[in-house]
Amino acid sequence: MARNYPLSDVQAQHIKPGDRPISDGAVLGLYLFASTQKGTGKWIFRYKSPLTGKRREMGFGTFPLVPIDTARKKALVARECLRRRIDPLEFKKGSGSNSVQLGRVPTFEAAARQYHDHISSGFRSLRHSDQWLISLEKHVFPVIGNKRFDILTPENFASCLKPIWLTMPETARRVKERCACVVRWALAHQYVSTDPISHVKALLPRPPTRRERTRHFPALLWNKIPEFVATTLHRTEESTHRTMLELIILTACRSGEIRKMQWDEIDFEEKIFTIPPWRMKARVPDLRP
Repeated sequence: MARNYPLSDVQAQHIKPGDRPISDGAVLGLYLFASTQKGTGKWIFRYKSPLTGKRREMGFGTFPLVPIDTARKKALVARECLRRRIDPLEFKKGSGSNSVQLGRVPTFEAAARQYHDHISSGFRSLRHSDQWLISLEKHVFPVIGNKRFDILTPENFASCLKPIWLTMPETARRVKERCACVVRWALAHQYVSTDPISHVKALLPRPPTRRERTRHFPALLWNKIPEFVATTLHRTEESTHRTMLELIILTACRSGEIRKMQWDEIDFEEKIFTIPPWRMKARVPDLRP
């Protein structure tokens, strides 16, 4: 039976004689076959031999003596063999199935730091670059940072996200996306053959939507602005802050664009304020009358 989410211990414990094989859902080709007693089964890895082109089956022991995580680790080693066009059964007969023999796989923290070094030059500022890594150092590395990348499961990533999934949804979304970037990097470098984070949402509660968690400040109708300026703004004591607010109203600029305004950006003859490209999100100059 095909699955689009990982097999859990509870689901595996409900398997009974006569049930169809259950796909693991996390590692392609791994199945749990029912045994003669309820709650027990045989782990079978199905694949096509890269040497002969014939379909073969590889046993990884019985459940629950061999838990799900252990079976997945063995299946990941077998998938790594296939990626290198090696028949896993022949490899097991010849030299054992130690994944260290298939190449050194980094821990998640090591992989994340390598990926961050690779992309750091593309950040707009050092602050953004630091924030990217700090979020993983705070929410992910303490939980799974020392785990080897090829044994990580959706449950591992879910354990990082659960504490902030509902209380800090925007932070959780960013952390999840940053973990996904590291996973894609690991896939490209062939450290892993499956994406363990693609199914993590199935293990997490439904988060509030942006509309549900956003509370806007009351807005002033555009036709009320002249009255506000005359009766409220101009009645306050003249100050830099009052002038800045009036400029924001007149130019429809962001506050940061006014706060960082330079004298040479203002053409007094043409009465135009030109915001240079390096202070614009779109990186193009903007002219405000």
